[in-house]
Amino acid sequence: FFFFFFGSRSSCWTVEIPALSAQMDALPPLLLLPPELLSHILSFVGPDDCTALLPAAATCRVLRTAALDPHLNTCIDLELVQRKHNLSLHSAAALLQLLAQRPLLRRLVLAAYCSSLVNDDFVERLVQLCPRVTHVYLAQCELDTGIYTLLMQLRLQALHIDSNVLHPVSLRQLPPEHWSKLQDLSFAFCSVQQDRDRTPDHVLTLVTENCTSLRRFEADGFVGFSTHAVQHFVSVRGPQLLSLSLDGAGLGESALEAIVQHCPLLQKLWVSFSDDFNDKGLANLQCLKDLRILRLKKGPFTCEGLIQAFQHAHFPLMRHLDLSECLHLDSEGLAAVSRACPNLYTLNVSWCWEVQDAGLAAIITNCSDLRCLIVTGVKMLGNSTLEILKVVTHVPHLQILVANQCNYLSDAVLLQLVRMRNLTIIDYYGQPVGQDDDELTIRSYEAPDGHTVYF
Repeated sequence: FFFFFFGSRSSCWTVEIPALSAQMDALPPLLLLPPELLSHILSFVGPDDCTALLPAAATCRVLRTAALDPHLNTCIDLELVQRKHNLSLHSAAALLQLLAQRPLLRRLVLAAYCSSLVNDDFVERLVQLCPRVTHVYLAQCELDTGIYTLLMQLRLQALHIDSNVLHPVSLRQLPPEHWSKLQDLSFAFCSVQQDRDRTPDHVLTLVTENCTSLRRFEADGFVGFSTHAVQHFVSVRGPQLLSLSLDGAGLGESALEAIVQHCPLLQKLWVSFSDDFNDKGLANLQCLKDLRILRLKKGPFTCEGLIQAFQHAHFPLMRHLDLSECLHLDSEGLAAVSRACPNLYTLNVSWCWEVQDAGLAAIITNCSDLRCLIVTGVKMLGNSTLEILKVVTHVPHLQILVANQCNYLSDAVLLQLVRMRNLTIIDYYGQPVGQDDDELTIRSYEAPDGHTVYF
């Protein structure tokens, strides 16, 4: 209908055009909305990934126009696209075309399969096409001057350059103001072409001196930091840190003490291969009241030290705990841990050989919200069938039990657990119990809070 107004409301004429009226009646109500309202509705479809709008864009011209609105296309997560939609980009030209259509892009996450497409030339084009990018996540890329270009040309708040060779000499040339906005920095599994003037400590010193806004620092797998460099880093940046991941290889016992002392706000503490730590570093662990994620893999702590650290502590926010390869942890120590962390989603005690069925009983009693339990290589577990079967009734939210290389956990008991409840169990050989497909493998679990655990 079209309405023509002449003067007052009483002189309103209504003229009906039948063909146009029929066409409008046939359209879905959604397509009759004003463009700005339609764009606002579509903004809720994929707030973290604009490619979620691709199915809508393929339906009609109206939705295609709305879906390509630059204000909606501020995030690209190719990892998410590959996982959810099984879509991949395998040419640099296609990737650059995708970026060219999104001039207001703020967040870019490139999947590992794109690593061969990302080089220094690609980075140059990225900063030209998307000058407003503030969050960049790259992995396994061979960048030389590219990291320098990203930090020099963009005002980044988050930069993840994982599995790359770093060049401290070029990074040292950056003015301090180009580091100052970084809040989230990851050099996980990176390395340095070492000589007298280029060592991992040089990289950590640059971060310490220049990243004044840093809240999260990830360097798991980046081997070579000295204890002194880590102590200096946490003494300067620790009071503002929320997340810290380090490779513990080569770090002395005082490194953990310094972390606990200077980082009171930590929500995530992730240390792998902490072979040189000792009980003294655990003494004040209870001061980290906000911990959500804790990993102390391969720590040579005594069971007495672990009991003392956890028996008087309370971590109500702790959701993920990894004490794998802490060889001295036994059932009594695990009982103290489970009482201190009653709200765990995931627990990893792989290769803790001293843990027995009493330790499992403590977990079942105290951690009823558990979703994923990893007991790989706990060879003394399974003598009490009753305790194993209690998993079904006492841990109602449990979804995955990883029990490969557990000698005493019989296949019959595990199969009975699967039949009693819809539960995924990984058996002695690393295969899901009760699955007919021998090639099916499960290697990770994504918890309700988004944290992914690999096993």
